[in-house]
Amino acid sequence: MLEEAERIFLLVHLLDEPAGRLLEIMSRLASQEEAAANLPRIRELERKFKEVGVDHILTETGQQFPSEYAGEAVEHSWLNTIWSELSFAIAGFTTNLHSRHHRSFVELDKRHLASTAERVKRRAAEHAVRMMNAYPSEESLIKREAAKKTRHLPVRRLFREAPHVLTAIRPCWTMSPLLVAEMTPAEANLFDVVIFDEASQVPPAEAMGSLARAPLAVIAGDDRQLPPTTFFSSGGEDENEDEEDDAQSIILSDDVESILQVAKTGALREKLLQWHYRSKDGRLIAFSNSHLYGESLTAFPDAAEGVSLFHHLVPFRSVPQRRTFSHPDEVAKVVDMAVEHAREHSNESLGVIAFGIQHANNIEEALRLRLRDLADPALEEFFSDGADERFFVKNIERVQGDERDVIILSVGYHKDANGSLPYRFGPLNQDGGERRLNVAVTRARLRMHVVSSFSHHDMDPDRSDKRGVQLLRRYLEFAASGGAELGTAMSDVPLNAFELDVQSRLEERGIPVTPQYGVSGYRIDFACAHPNQPGRMVLAIEADGASYHSGSTARERDRLRQEQLEARGWTFHRIWSTNWFKNRDEELGRAVEAWEQAVNRANRKDEAGDDRSSPEEGAPTQPHAAPSAPAPAPARGPRPPILPGYSIGEYSHRKLVSLAQWVLSDTLLRTDEDLMAEIRKELGFKRRGARIDEALQAALAAARNSRP
Repeated sequence: MLEEAERIFLLVHLLDEPAGRLLEIMSRLASQEEAAANLPRIRELERKFKEVGVDHILTETGQQFPSEYAGEAVEHSWLNTIWSELSFAIAGFTTNLHSRHHRSFVELDKRHLASTAERVKRRAAEHAVRMMNAYPSEESLIKREAAKKTRHLPVRRLFREAPHVLTAIRPCWTMSPLLVAEMTPAEANLFDVVIFDEASQVPPAEAMGSLARAPLAVIAGDDRQLPPTTFFSSGGEDENEDEEDDAQSIILSDDVESILQVAKTGALREKLLQWHYRSKDGRLIAFSNSHLYGESLTAFPDAAEGVSLFHHLVPFRSVPQRRTFSHPDEVAKVVDMAVEHAREHSNESLGVIAFGIQHANNIEEALRLRLRDLADPALEEFFSDGADERFFVKNIERVQGDERDVIILSVGYHKDANGSLPYRFGPLNQDGGERRLNVAVTRARLRMHVVSSFSHHDMDPDRSDKRGVQLLRRYLEFAASGGAELGTAMSDVPLNAFELDVQSRLEERGIPVTPQYGVSGYRIDFACAHPNQPGRMVLAIEADGASYHSGSTARERDRLRQEQLEARGWTFHRIWSTNWFKNRDEELGRAVEAWEQAVNRANRKDEAGDDRSSPEEGAPTQPHAAPSAPAPAPARGPRPPILPGYSIGEYSHRKLVSLAQWVLSDTLLRTDEDLMAEIRKELGFKRRGARIDEALQAALAAARNSRP
């Protein structure tokens, strides 16, 4: 009996125990059946602990802690041992040293990218020389054709007779898919690679000719935007046509495949481009990012105050049923807004998007009549076709690829004479309608104005199962909230222990902190507000925690994200977690100092009533940032000694011309808008104005005329 107990419970020397002690052991086993049942497993673990040499932990833990804390005590001891090892490994880390390495990387990365273009051009030039040496007859033919003023050979024949030299001196060709067959001979390796842009718009049949002329293809597009579409192919829209017939005039996504869809089903390698650059404010892309892209896009929040998304509700008024396509009051509202924009924000480009072609035509005609009646030259200039980014009125089907600073999106559809809303939204009622909505709501860079004669409250969420209609209701709700409410699609980002500690310490120092600031993909770890203007963010703090490590490359983590935030008005500061754990007070002091300087900078801008900053104000304020200006383009010579920070009237025309000549000297192709933006940056201007634009335009014209 005792031998059996020894074997089961792994107890030893029971036979040698006195009768009284033996009775006590057996009584305890009998009274604690659960412990007795687990005793074999306990003895087995004791044996294993002894084999690996940690049996002393059991003894020491049992002597120093109650049994319920044994697990925590062992874990603490284990983590403390790891920390001791890591502390030795990172003992040499200092913020200043690491920041110098960081600055060095940023500078070298910029130099690398700046020199890449020159390396590519050098290799292309060397290849062209090699081809001309190898095919002298082709070289002669090309030179003869270049010297002609008329009667040039057809491009297709030139390709056939001088393919090597022609493609060497002009390695990149841009054509529509249909022009490829017309302009180039049908040769399998005429080009090394063919690239399709906006591939969601290219039917497979039209793409075949291009694919046949290169061994490698890059197919770029967005399958959540417009598919190949024949819109009102009959040539126009009958004013009395029923809206359901109107919807049937559209070839939708499920009926026609694009070359992008073919590529996606062909198991080709796929790469998602995640960074969104168009929208200055992340709220402008947040809706699509949440409902259509699964939060896969990275967009950066803007530091400026104010709302970038507006909903303008036109009061209900009964109109004839035949005007279902376009509400006249909504047309008038859109025209009023367009004229007001031209007068108040003429420096910002504008576009109007209408849901239907008849509504777009009505807006365009009403605007034409308004401009005729006003006879204002300034308005005529804004709405003319000569602007770099001219004003447009387009229906959804024609707007893909366009973008403007400000977009007015007009729904047009409206309630019937009885105040009921017919669920007849044309293409949105069809499969794939959400793609058209996605195109419409993502065209704005600065602000989006949504105009409709009904609100989301007028739409029954259960009446239609079409996703385009459901998302229209949600978007109207989103716009009505100013881009603040994404509904159930929005979720809070939990903070880890390190982030909670940083937030707590910053708040203890009186800094208004909003963790995980942003609504679209990328979130700023800590956004710090102005102490007297709670809604005005002045400092972005990023820690090297989970968000930092989520960056796939050092370029993204250490340069691009900071540059994108600074371009949107933020002052940027980095907290290094290693130093936070080692010397929390020092790292906290750096963050507080950065916030104070950011607040002072904001105050100086308010006092000046200007967005311009002096060179000192424009320099990065965090202790580990390099106070250096961006390096000029490689091809430029020395910059003219023209200091920034003065008003436009204090710069002579001669000085502005010399600065424009310096900007033009790199020979890069840019629009006048881009050139003036660069000159404004060199002069320290943050805001446009009529006098500034006039002076810079005159300087650019003079600089061009003086170039050899």
